[in-house]
Parts: sequence; structure tokens; C-alpha cells
Amino acid sequence: MEGGNLFAKADLLLDKILKWVDETPKSRILLTLLMVNFLAVMPIIAGYIISPNPDHESNTDLDIFRDRAGTILDGDLLYRDTDNVTLTPPVINYLLTPPMILGDDIIVWQLWFTGFTFLTSGLMFLMISSLANNRVGFTAALFYQSSPFAVYTTAAMVQDDTIIPLFLLFIMAMIIKKLWYKAALFAGIGTMTKLFPALVAPLIFFDSNDWKTRFRIVGLGIGSAFLICLPFLIFAGDEFIPFLEFYLLGKEPVGITGLEEDIAIARGMSMWAFLARVNLVVPTGLLHGLFILSIIGIWTMVGKGNLDSIRGFSLCILAIFILYSKLHYGYHLMLLVALIPWSMHDYRRILGLFMAALVARIVHLEWRDYLNLPGGELIPLLLAIGLWLYWIWWARVLINGPSFSEQWSEEASAKGMKVVLVSSALFFCLIFVVRLIIQI
Repeated sequence: MEGGNLFAKADLLLDKILKWVDETPKSRILLTLLMVNFLAVMPIIAGYIISPNPDHESNTDLDIFRDRAGTILDGDLLYRDTDNVTLTPPVINYLLTPPMILGDDIIVWQLWFTGFTFLTSGLMFLMISSLANNRVGFTAALFYQSSPFAVYTTAAMVQDDTIIPLFLLFIMAMIIKKLWYKAALFAGIGTMTKLFPALVAPLIFFDSNDWKTRFRIVGLGIGSAFLICLPFLIFAGDEFIPFLEFYLLGKEPVGITGLEEDIAIARGMSMWAFLARVNLVVPTGLLHGLFILSIIGIWTMVGKGNLDSIRGFSLCILAIFILYSKLHYGYHLMLLVALIPWSMHDYRRILGLFMAALVARIVHLEWRDYLNLPGGELIPLLLAIGLWLYWIWWARVLINGPSFSEQWSEEASAKGMKVVLVSSALFFCLIFVVRLIIQI
């Protein structure tokens, strides 16, 4: 009986929180999201402050970030003057300069990448609340920024993977609002940040109705990308062209060899990497060929009207996790952008995405040889296959399900919103307890 009363009180508290959100101005909700966003990562950051780990930075890409950002701040030129070969587009490197200016401490980097998590969650709140109401937008945003994918990527791994979801979500939001030119501009700039926005950029073209608009979309998208590339083509052409060949064609730059010598390492935490560990190697060329064909197929279906553009958008992102050979933990933030808008009407989908983040964390740690689970390669392989099948299930749901507008004609799940609040709170508590145990 007491247990029943406890659950009833908890349910009442959740109702009060959601009611407060509905009655609160959007500016205050954004401020609340900002505070929660930083509170989510503070146990991990505080743990490193109290008990510094000398190997923490060596397990990140901070040396690479500093090389490229430092080159920019020194007045030198990317691609030509960096100590290491630059294999990323220009914009991402300029977005790495503020942490250098602000002190170049690992905590500054953690907070910088956490800031992009907030920007993405804030944009998600504004987008989803425009489709439904404040409470749905708030819980969608809270789910994004309190996911293990977001918390671990920013605070524990200190990765720049939090940046590109902002570009992808902006493109999605502009497609929903049919603001084609803004979507095209962000797609061009986003592609010069990381490759992934190029996968969804053609959907902007297909979703517009007249050819005059389409020509302008192409001009804005390609034109903005070309203008970003132009200075490097002029002043560092010998170094920039090999980067473009690597970026667009997969051609390995001269002097960088052995990227595929250990294919299980090169493929990150993908299922294909764990298959390679047990000597079941699927050729990279075959995987990428199938990946390109699937993306073209999605574009074609959207162009013919067999899929709405937002379903096409989400399927393009899912294709990365089903067929692309290389995956990292932070890449999954793109999946949250693609799938959270499809999950707010079914609490089981929300719970599934949260559990997938925890499973993926185990797979990632095992790939980095941090866990050494019993059974050799069997357990991580089975977990990786399970994740892979889960993303295939999601693709099937999107292909066979209703259009985006039909989905949002229904009322979002009240139970789903409560699942977000509870799972977020439990995860925060888990992080705090784990850090406390580590410190003890």
C-alpha cells in the first residue's frame, strides 16, 4: 500500500513539473535546459578535478584539436601549416578556436562541447514545441541533452561530435518550416564542418516545388561550400586537394598509410569492427557501395513522393549506422536528432533509445579494451549485432509508418514524457554514484 502511495506521489510530482513547463515562458525553459545541461556533466568534470587522471587527455583528440586551432590562431593556414595532416573540413577547425582562447584547459574543452549540446537541445525544444506544446518540446530537449550519448561524449570523451547535430537539426527544422534557402545555406556550411549534412542536403532540393527555387537552393548550398573552400584552394592547393580527395572519394593522402592495417580499430565500434575481430571481414568497398546505393535510393523515394522529406532525413542518418563501416560513440547524437521527433508518441521508443545508449557505451568501452568482459569477443559482438538490428527495426518503422505530419497530428504520449523525466533523473543519480565510488 505504501509502495502504491509512493508511485502515486511520484506521478503527481511529474504532472506538476509538466504543468509548470506548460505555464512557463520559453526563455525560462531554455534557461532551465542550460542549467540541467551543465549539471548533467558536472559529476564527471568534478571527478577529474578532484582526482586528475594523467591519461585522460591522451585518450582524447585534444592534441589534434590544438594543432589545428593553434595554427589558425597563430595566423598560419590550415592544411599547409599544421603539424599533422588535416583530414577534416575547414569550419570544424575554426569552431575549435574559442577553447584555445579561453585557456586551453581540458575543463574548458568539456564545457565548450557541452555548450553545443545545449544549443542543439534548445533548438529541439523550439522545433518540437512549435509542433505540439512546451511540455513535449521540453521533454524532447531534456532527453537529448541528458542521454548517455551526450553526457559521455562531452565530459568523458571530450569529442567534437556534439557540433554536427546542431547543423543537422537546423536543416530538419528549416525543412519542416519549408524555409528552403536557410536549409540550403546551413547544409553547405554544415558539409564544410563534417560530411554528414551532405547526405540530407538533396532532400531540400526534392522537397521544394518549383525549379526556380531548386536552382537557388543548389546555388546557395554549393556556393556557400565553395566560398569556404576557395581561400584554401588558392593558398594551400597542394595540401587542400588531397584532403578533398580523401573527404569526397576516400583516397588516402600521400604519407598517411596503414589506416586500414588493423581494420577492427579503423572501423571504431561498428558491428563490422567486431566481426573483423573474429576474422569475418566485410570489404569496406562493399559496405560503402551499399551505403551510397541506400542513400541514393532514399533520395529517389523522396523525389518520387513515396517518402516525405523528414522520413527520408531520418533514414539517411540511420543508413550510417546500418551500412557505414566506421562508427564512434558520439556519432549517435545524430541518431537522437533523427529519431527523437519520431519517439514522442510512444514511450517504448523513448525507453529503447535510452537503453541503446547504455548498450552502446558498453560496446564502445569494450572496443577501447577498457572492460575486458568474459567470453572474449562474443559478448561485445552480440551487443553490437543487437544495436545493428535495433537500427534496422527503426528503419522499418519509418518506411512503413505514417508521414511526419500524420505523426504529429496525434497527441504526444504523456507516459513517454514521464519516462524521459524519470530516466534522466535516474541517469544523473547513476553518474553521481559511480563518480563517488571511483573517488572513494
